[in-house]
Amino acid sequence: MTTKKTAQGKGPITILKSALYILLTHRVVMLPLFLLAFLQVWLIEILFFAPRYPLNIFFGPIIRRLWSETFLHYPFNFIVLQKMFYFVQTPIYIFLGSFAIAMMISLLKSINDGHAPRLKPAIQETLSRYIHVALAALLAFGLMKGLFKCYDLIYNRALLIKSTSGKFFFLKQLVLEGSPYFKLLISVLVTILTAYLFPVIMVDKKKIFSALILNFKTLFATFWSTAMVVFIPSVLFVPLLVLRVSLVKGDYMLDTMLIILVVSVLLSFIVDALIYTGVTTVYLLRKEQE
Repeated sequence: MTTKKTAQGKGPITILKSALYILLTHRVVMLPLFLLAFLQVWLIEILFFAPRYPLNIFFGPIIRRLWSETFLHYPFNFIVLQKMFYFVQTPIYIFLGSFAIAMMISLLKSINDGHAPRLKPAIQETLSRYIHVALAALLAFGLMKGLFKCYDLIYNRALLIKSTSGKFFFLKQLVLEGSPYFKLLISVLVTILTAYLFPVIMVDKKKIFSALILNFKTLFATFWSTAMVVFIPSVLFVPLLVLRVSLVKGDYMLDTMLIILVVSVLLSFIVDALIYTGVTTVYLLRKEQE
C-alpha cells in the first residue's frame, strides 16, 4: 500500500496514523534512523567511560585541558558526559543525521511508487544528493542556533530584572523557568520551516536553493497540516523536559544524566521517524494533487 493511499483523509492525525502504519509494516524504513540512534547510544557509552582506564589515556588530557582534573571524577564526570555529547551532536546531525533522514525518504519514495524498499539503491540515491542534503541540514541547524542566540539575549536580559513581585517578576520567571520549553518550541518551529527541504531534494532532486523555494511554497500551502504533523510527535519530549528540570532542582540530576541522554536519543529516533514519514507523505499527496 502506498503512502498516498494510507493517508487519504489528509488531516494531520490521519497523516500521523499513516506514518505509523508505514513504519510498522515497512520496518526497513526505520533502519537508517535506528542505526543512527544505536551509534549515539554507543557514543554515550564511550563518553561515560572516558574518564576511566584505558579511555582516559586519550580523553584524560582533553578533559583536563578544557575543564579540570575535577571533571575526571564522580560526580562531575556526568557533567562532562553531557557537555561532550552535545558537542559531538552537531556534526552527527549535519553529516549523519541528514543522511539517515534522506535515506529514509528515499525508501518512502520507493514504497509510494509501488516498489519494495531496498537499502542499496536508497544509499546510492542519497549519496548522489548528499551535498545538498548536508547543506539543508547545515541551514536548519544554523537557523536554530541563531534563534537560540536570540532567546539567550532575552534570557540574559531577564536575569537583570530585580523585581520580586508583579508583572516583571512574572515575566522573569516565565523566561528563566520556561527556557527548556521555549527552546523546544524553537526547535519545532525550525523543523516546520524546513520540513520539506529533505523531501524536495530527495523526491524532486532539486538543488539546495531551488529546494528552499519549493519548501516554502509547499509549506505555505500546507502550513496547518505540516505544523501539526511536526508538533504532535514533538510533544513526546515534554515529559522528558519536565523530568530534567525537576532533577536539576533536586539532588539526583548528575546520577541520572546517563539515563536521560539515552532516553532522549530513543525519543529523537521515534519523533524523527514519525515527523519525516509524515511530512514526506504530505509532500507526496500534494504532488499527486498537482
